[in-house]
Amino acid sequence: IMLAVRVLSAIAVIMFLIAIVFPWYYEYNKLQQQTTSVQFFYLITRAPCDSGLCFQNSEYEFWDFDSSTKMERFVFGISLFFVILALGVAIKVATFISTFGSYMSALFSLISFLTFFCITPAIRYEALQCTEGPCNNFGGSTDNRAWGPSVGFYACAAGFLFMLVASIVDFTLNTEDDELLDDDLLPTKISLSSSPSINSKSEQKLAVDEQTRLLFLDASRGGIKPPTGIKGQNAVL
Repeated sequence: IMLAVRVLSAIAVIMFLIAIVFPWYYEYNKLQQQTTSVQFFYLITRAPCDSGLCFQNSEYEFWDFDSSTKMERFVFGISLFFVILALGVAIKVATFISTFGSYMSALFSLISFLTFFCITPAIRYEALQCTEGPCNNFGGSTDNRAWGPSVGFYACAAGFLFMLVASIVDFTLNTEDDELLDDDLLPTKISLSSSPSINSKSEQKLAVDEQTRLLFLDASRGGIKPPTGIKGQNAVL
């Protein structure tokens, strides 16, 4: 199960990298047969292509930080920021299993995903005239153009799903470990609770901690790896 968590987290890392690099939104002009793809840092404009060297018909330019698109850039920036956070935490989960980390990575990517839906009101806010298009709908098509989310947006959603599954698997693994640990300590707790020499709860707790300490000592002397996950004041020597 731990291997499954690492694999899922590694796939999520790839998805988040794609989300950081590739465009999140596009607009296609059907009359000119021209596609404009947008990411936080750049714009890509692709003209019609009849040959195999389509990259020659693409123009790349950095997106200017001007006041006319500040709301759009703000939405792109917030989404990109949380994807970067999700990527960093996912890398940690893929290398060092962390239940809390898998939860946080899934949460960060979900925030990024949901935040980007605000791109529609952001475009509407900055549009001089808004009749139809991205200012009214997140995605759609008319006789003259089409628009909607692009590769980066879907990669972020995929990364969220992989981290969500990883967190569920990791949570299931920890729950099973806790149940096995409780089953192992149950006979000791029963014998201690039924002993006439132990009357108070505090004395029972001290006795359980002492039994735990003896278990660690026996395991260490016998060359056996001590059990992990045991809680108590004397659980760690």
